[in-house]
Amino acid sequence: MEKKIDVDYSADMDLKAIELRMHTDKIHAGFLFAWEDLRLLQILCLFVESDVVQRDRPTWQIFAEQLSLTRQKILCIENEFKYSHGSVWWVLLAFANEDDATIGRIILILQQMRMFNVIREISNEVHELVDCLSDHLNLQGTKSTILRPPNIPWTPLIFRSLNSRIERVPQIIDITVRASNVPSIPSASKIMLTFADDGVEAALRLTEIFRSNEPRIAVLLLREQQAHVFNAAKEFIDDCLKRVDYIIPILTKGYYDVINNTYPDLKDQLVLSFAVDQTYAQYVYKCFAEEFIRNRCWNMRVRPIMPTGTTENDLPDHKSSMGPIRFKEAEIGEFITMLLRKRRV
Repeated sequence: MEKKIDVDYSADMDLKAIELRMHTDKIHAGFLFAWEDLRLLQILCLFVESDVVQRDRPTWQIFAEQLSLTRQKILCIENEFKYSHGSVWWVLLAFANEDDATIGRIILILQQMRMFNVIREISNEVHELVDCLSDHLNLQGTKSTILRPPNIPWTPLIFRSLNSRIERVPQIIDITVRASNVPSIPSASKIMLTFADDGVEAALRLTEIFRSNEPRIAVLLLREQQAHVFNAAKEFIDDCLKRVDYIIPILTKGYYDVINNTYPDLKDQLVLSFAVDQTYAQYVYKCFAEEFIRNRCWNMRVRPIMPTGTTENDLPDHKSSMGPIRFKEAEIGEFITMLLRKRRV
């Protein structure tokens, strides 16, 4: 009798897996990361990571092999990355960098590995994602093309596919696919704010203004990308700087102290909520200063702004790498017009 129940259960779950696959064979795995509701990703990571039943080695490694990850990528996750986010998270991110990676493929692998408990746990979340993307799927009709997200999270070079058509950019605000608002609205311009701790309040004010503007201006703050920064800070920041249209230094005394390496207690500032932005402000400055030199002293992307309460007398001599003009926060309307009019194509 007990054996019969197991057989029936397996048969039912096979049917459930087939149903889920039918709905997700055209949905790219990148939506695991681009969808605002991350429960589907969380459940996959939790249950696959914790599965040790009748396995002669970690389940996540078998799962990775079935998803066609190379041995080199698996070893890299094992030796370098698994302690940040967890092994399965990196397996799924590496898989999502492939053009033909679909959620249907993930469900098929779970079915072949007889991991029916995971299929049962993700069932509701898969249906919610399908409902969220239903308008796009209906537009596709019978087309064989895969529905792709606009981008996926920044990915270390070793996990990237050479031929993938998906943008590998940081998840700048207004880029992710939102569960309650599909499709996402693309941004007219992408900017990166760089500042010290005495510019945090100004950064928050400006970010709110930029993100509420129409057309939208996407803002990158390192504080919102700490997981990526802590994994590989300089490589991640380099990637960010390539993707944004403008770099916006917030000019305060503390900012000049940081970029001139004269900040007295920088190591003590790591407890601040926005410490990561201050910590790497000097590196960001060095990057755009080098770009200024490469462009034969032509400032193409740096547009500094002085926050309310700061005057010219509060700041040192202007650095040529920041351009000839210091905008004031009070001139934010004119500043936004400039960002949108002169954004890079």
